[in-house]
Amino acid sequence: MSELTPLTANPSDSHVLLLDGSQPLTALLDCAELRLSAAYGLLDSVTCMTIKTVDRHDLINVSEAARVLVADALDLYKTARALSARGEVANG
Repeated sequence: MSELTPLTANPSDSHVLLLDGSQPLTALLDCAELRLSAAYGLLDSVTCMTIKTVDRHDLINVSEAARVLVADALDLYKTARALSARGEVANG
């Protein structure tokens, strides 16, 4: 049985980016943490912007990147939680 599931942030009906739920819990959590940390960094940068210095396109780009990263992190955490609930806490 395949444990590949499409990421939520796929921009079309084609499932190009897939999450492998058969990977070790630690690998899933590491990938989630990386994406969440990157999104946090982007949003932290937004807090340094002011109305006078911010470009509308920059704000849109940062927002979209953060949205995709957080969506990926959430998908990874959900998969890790399901893996943990099944008792399959393998370490990679």
